[in-house]
This record gives sequence, C-alpha cells and structure tokens, in this order.
Amino acid sequence: MRNGSGTIELRLQYQRGVPMRSRPEAKPRSAADPTILRLYKVDQGVDVVRSVPAGIDRVQAYSLRVMVPDLRPLFDGSEKLVNISLVPWYLRQVSQP
Repeated sequence: MRNGSGTIELRLQYQRGVPMRSRPEAKPRSAADPTILRLYKVDQGVDVVRSVPAGIDRVQAYSLRVMVPDLRPLFDGSEKLVNISLVPWYLRQVSQP
C-alpha cells in the first residue's frame, strides 16, 4: 500500500452448518538450511457456506466494500464470488522432529 490507509468491509448473513474436521500435517524444510525440518500438526473445523463448484449456497446476504486504493483494480465490480469458508477453530502445534 502506498500509505497504509483504507478499509475492507465484509457483511455476511448465512445459515450455519456443521463444520468438517480436518487434521492436516505439513513438514516444511528451511530454504536456508534443508536439514532443518519443522512439523506442523493442525486440528481445524471448516464450514463451507458457499462453493460454486460443489453447489453449496447457504449465504442469505453479503456485501463487500473495498476502500483500499491499491486494491481498487482488483475489485472493480466484475469479480465473482466463488467460495466462502469459515474456520470456527484452528489449533496448530509446531515441533522439530
């Protein structure tokens, strides 16, 4: 951003669903030293309230206002909403094996 000013406002009304639980794991290596490995274990819930590809739409109303000068070219009114996913819980454990 040029001066760090602006706001993004999202108003969302939706029918809540039962979150799907997932427990992904990742083992990223350091770019500076590939022998350094970390283990990320995640426990999260995801509630997909809108997904065009999956045919899910529990959104009752939404509006998005982007008033950030640097983002105006991306949000010119021609964009299309494809997905809204809510993450009601997210726990992550980080360790070195």
